[in-house]
Amino acid sequence: MHSSSLPVVDSSKGAQPSRLAAGAMKASASVADIGKEHSGGPQQRCLGKSVSARELGLDFLRALTEQSGPTRGLGRTRFTSWGPGPPKAGSTRWRRDLRLEKKSRIFESSGHPATQFKKMYERGDLPVMIKHGARSYLEWKVPISKLDYQHFLPVFIDGMREKSEPYRFVAREGSLTLLREGNEAKILSAVPQLVAPLKQALNTRDPDTVVNTLHVLQLLAKTSPLVGESLVPYYRHLLPILNIFKAKKRNTRDLMDYAQRKQDWRNLGTLIEETLNVLESTGGEDAFVNIKYMVPTYESCVY
Repeated sequence: MHSSSLPVVDSSKGAQPSRLAAGAMKASASVADIGKEHSGGPQQRCLGKSVSARELGLDFLRALTEQSGPTRGLGRTRFTSWGPGPPKAGSTRWRRDLRLEKKSRIFESSGHPATQFKKMYERGDLPVMIKHGARSYLEWKVPISKLDYQHFLPVFIDGMREKSEPYRFVAREGSLTLLREGNEAKILSAVPQLVAPLKQALNTRDPDTVVNTLHVLQLLAKTSPLVGESLVPYYRHLLPILNIFKAKKRNTRDLMDYAQRKQDWRNLGTLIEETLNVLESTGGEDAFVNIKYMVPTYESCVY
């Protein structure tokens, strides 16, 4: 018989057992004590209360845990026969994506912008003043025929983004007056400079601002056939917002909508439909194709 290759520890030399062995011995002793307390079986009365097999298992794990040191992971620690284990990885746990719960802000308006129009009006750089009375109106300090449309008309249209008075009133009335009383040549030369402020006013998504901008856009397209045709290349800048709000119409069923004569934000979808019809009728042969490309649900009013 060959002797065993395992080392034999001689207790006479003062050798002490390792920490692991000591912990195991203490755990065994605790388990033995628990076994003595619950030696009557898995479902017997001990010290006046019922003890089940599950409670015995929990006591066994608790005894091992107490001998193994402090636990980690707090409530996520797993208890096994070897003591506290690592927390669960959570690879199959459902994760809540908060990005999907954010409300869409596609119809919300932006804040109150500080436009160049407001600065120029406060400095007195605009040749206009308000005449107050039963009905306020604008009085021009300079004849409109002598104004530089490439400079002043974009400034007035940019001021339509303002929400506070008197800037809003001056910008709206000034833009409409310049378009009504201006000649074709001056307005046509200022069309490229008008695209940016018109686009910014539409992109505010504010219903009142969009309505005022649509009125200006209709009047601009009706100024002359050349102006209407010159707007066709800029449809891709002006029509995306119209495509968003085109379906916002009031469903009154069989009731009469008495507010339709006001053409305000309550009938925004109808006003957009009218604006697209004006652009198509004044834009020439290529107008419908370009409108249909940006607003797929639009139906021609010409063909």
